[in-house]
Amino acid sequence: MSFKLDVYRDLAEVFLDMDEFADVLTVDGIEMVGVLDESERDDGDRDMGIPAATHVLYVKSDQLQRRTPVGGNMVVDGIAYGVSSYREDMGLTAIGLIRYE
Repeated sequence: MSFKLDVYRDLAEVFLDMDEFADVLTVDGIEMVGVLDESERDDGDRDMGIPAATHVLYVKSDQLQRRTPVGGNMVVDGIAYGVSSYREDMGLTAIGLIRYE
C-alpha cells in the first residue's frame, strides 16, 4: 500500500471517525461527516483584506457537492458563517469560516 493511500485511509478511519473527532453536520442543508473546530484559527490574508477565520470546518473533499464562494455564507448546523478560505490536502478540505456575532 502506498503512503498516500495510508494517509487517505487514516483521514476516514481516525480523524473523521465519529467515535473520535467527527460528527454528522448539516452543511447548507446536506448532511455530512466532518469536524468543526473553533480552537484552530486561519489567519486569513491581511494583504488581500481577507479576515481571519474563527472556525475551521474539515470534511472529505468528495462530500462537497458544491462550494460556497469565498465571501459567501455557509450554514453549518443552523448557524450562518462567512466563508474566508478553502484548503485541500490528501482528500480533506479545510474551510475557513467566520462567525459574526
